[in-house]
Amino acid sequence: MSVNVNVIKQVVDKTLKSIESSKNEIYKIVENARTQVESIKAELSEVQKQIAAVIDEVDKLEVKDKIMRQRLVQVSKNFRTFSESDVQEVYEKASEVRIAFKMKEQEEKSLRTRRSSLEVNLKQAEDILRSAEKLIGQVSVAMNFLAGELGNVEVSDDESSIEIGIRFLESMENEKKKISREIHDGPAQSLANLVMKADICKAVIKKDVVLGFIELEELKDSVRSTLQEIRHIIYELRPGLLDDHELIPALESLIVDFRKQLGIDIKLVAGTERKDTSSVVQIAVFRLVQEALNNIKKHAEATHVQIRVAFGPKYVDVMIKDDGNGFDTEQVFERIKEAGASYGLRGMKERIEQFYGEFTCISRIGVGTELTFKIPINKEVMLDVYRSN
Repeated sequence: MSVNVNVIKQVVDKTLKSIESSKNEIYKIVENARTQVESIKAELSEVQKQIAAVIDEVDKLEVKDKIMRQRLVQVSKNFRTFSESDVQEVYEKASEVRIAFKMKEQEEKSLRTRRSSLEVNLKQAEDILRSAEKLIGQVSVAMNFLAGELGNVEVSDDESSIEIGIRFLESMENEKKKISREIHDGPAQSLANLVMKADICKAVIKKDVVLGFIELEELKDSVRSTLQEIRHIIYELRPGLLDDHELIPALESLIVDFRKQLGIDIKLVAGTERKDTSSVVQIAVFRLVQEALNNIKKHAEATHVQIRVAFGPKYVDVMIKDDGNGFDTEQVFERIKEAGASYGLRGMKERIEQFYGEFTCISRIGVGTELTFKIPINKEVMLDVYRSN
């Protein structure tokens, strides 16, 4: 039975509008939660400073209180040797110190209670922020799926595949987790350090202007380095060259980057790119080559890498070969069946299967590894492959 494509598109459009509206509301929740987290952190930091100061005062008053009590004992034992005014003065001073000591103890207790309350509030606010950020990611994945390339394929009921949709969503979520980790471990940490460096600069300049300028130069270098990290992540999200539908220049740029990182020989042999190559296929090929190079970087210890890209009438064929450590393919692919094992190869294999492509891996320990894959060049070929299967 055929599906009315216009009806599907209307439903998808309405769903997208509803999700977009909800997404905006969630963004507000995220921003409010983030503001609240920062506000609580600032207040907590101030309370901790106050506690430290009060504890110091309590310790000093406790010493004074002990001294005054000893003085009272002396006066009580030898009150006849003291004048009435001396006795009264000792009692009044002892009373003042005692009252001040107890008041500071109460202040310390109140601040500690406040600190505990703020710590609980901070944890709750951070939980809300994490949940809202996660929900934003899930909503984005859903929107990308509905509005993306696969969501626009016009298929009949018997061509629909729930499994493809699920795997697509999982792939998107894994990409987001990877990016989240990279930002957390890279720019986020660097920016936190920059804030600290700025505070240091401020303190140093107050004492020594010359040293302050030296610190500012170091701060500038740190900013430049952080900016480079951010640009690298942006490039990994989507190389600008792909916006102009240029896969080969994007791969060449990627290879130049890896040459600098690894200091090894990487050669690219590529044919003329076909104009009917789908943009989603370009991105897939780029990501697969990128993942292969990342695996070589982490595990292979190779000195030479060869990449070949050929564009046929129906498929894009890619070969990536290195002279690295190699591995036992049977053992590794057995582990791939286990949850979480060998994510790099498993991720590549799943991504290729999503496009109804073919993937092979031949590796020999001490000799190297050769990865080959081919994927349909556009949506039309994908549908033809799907129907034939």
